[in-house]
Amino acid sequence: MRDALLGRPARDVDLVVDGDPIAAAARLARRLGGTAVTLDADLPVERVVLGRPIAGVRTIDLQPPRGDLAHDLRERDYTANAVAWDPRAPATLIDPLGGTADIRARRLRMVSPANLDADPLRLLRAVRLFAERLLRPDPETATAIRVRAGMVTRAAPERLQYELRVTLASHRAARALRLADTLGLIDPLLPELAEGRGFRQPKEHYYNVLQHQLAAVQALDRLLAPRATGAKARRLRAVTWHPEQGLGPWRRRWAGAADSPGGRRRAILKLATLLHDVAKPRTRGWRPDGRMHFFGHAEQGGKIARAALARLRFSRADQEVVALLVTEHLRPLQLSSGELPTRRAVFRFVRDLSGLEVDALLLSLADHVATVGPRLTPDDLVSHVAYSRWLLDTAEEIAAGTATRKRLLDGGVLMQALGLQPGSEVGRLLRAVEEAWAAGEIGTLDEALTLARRLHEQGEARRGEP
Repeated sequence: MRDALLGRPARDVDLVVDGDPIAAAARLARRLGGTAVTLDADLPVERVVLGRPIAGVRTIDLQPPRGDLAHDLRERDYTANAVAWDPRAPATLIDPLGGTADIRARRLRMVSPANLDADPLRLLRAVRLFAERLLRPDPETATAIRVRAGMVTRAAPERLQYELRVTLASHRAARALRLADTLGLIDPLLPELAEGRGFRQPKEHYYNVLQHQLAAVQALDRLLAPRATGAKARRLRAVTWHPEQGLGPWRRRWAGAADSPGGRRRAILKLATLLHDVAKPRTRGWRPDGRMHFFGHAEQGGKIARAALARLRFSRADQEVVALLVTEHLRPLQLSSGELPTRRAVFRFVRDLSGLEVDALLLSLADHVATVGPRLTPDDLVSHVAYSRWLLDTAEEIAAGTATRKRLLDGGVLMQALGLQPGSEVGRLLRAVEEAWAAGEIGTLDEALTLARRLHEQGEARRGEP
């Protein structure tokens, strides 16, 4: 009912049914072409998962009444979620707590402090409802959440992960994260980020560490939203997604990737962006001239990010993607030191990113935008995007060239020619040969074996040095 009053399509529907919810769910699943799943056998609560969305609805939950409906609504978290409709009396909404007025005012008001205590996940849900529905906590609710913020970790990690992931998938992720910070929820949820609050950076950076990471997420919000709002967003999107000089050809390909249903890939990219500088406070050092440095912060950040995601029960695949993007977030700009990188360097970049090169370049762009802040110039933005486009064009050219050529050397031939046993040395030599081949430096089997033999002998000589 909340979404209907907001004029938005609903993704899920909750039904209170007289009689047996299990039997009703089975009939509904047959009628709508879905699958019935038992969520709670004791109550019981049933869920019908639709094979295809109907008017945007993907799931329908059914449960028996828990006494008087008005009493049930008073057990809800926020008044916006405590509005019901009886199809037997379609002209009337059941709204004992004034939720309709709150929804129209875009106001998120708690039903009672005791209801927040009953389920600490409701604290974080306030952030998600802001991100998804632009419902902002009223002062009394905000104070109640802030007082209880430390309780949020009592909720199951899997539930916290869901709320965080949906929040990040929205196009107001940065605004929602800033709200979470003002409500005191960032520190208990992601204590790793708290270390960056107020942590000063070199003069090249406009923001402190935590502000920088939030600004980088905001840049992605502007880039990945379905439409631009505001002059800054329009300029950023126009340059980045330009079909000729920008990343336009990769936009639909990236957004339509197989692993991005429900905005999951968007959420994971934003999570990596939120955590990309998480290790800076732990790696700060000083040069002899007094300048600050953060040597190793990308590699250390990847480890910290992986541990944080494991704690929140993100999948192993999500952990690895975020850790890889954090570890490699400096890589695009490190490829070049004033000149365009070699084809060998581009090949390594694509190989090591394992299909995430567009994600890495979007993170790099968001990082750059957040580093410069309001000082970003149009020429600076155009230059950064043009370099990213060149990298992708070159990578695609190399991939097209290698796809049409038979591989020069395999492990069996290499081991026989050099008298090697299976092991890491074989893999190292094959990678080096593949890089040289992709870069156009070798083109025959004899050249490949000559290169491999030379590299092996050099390695043996180094190992033999005292």
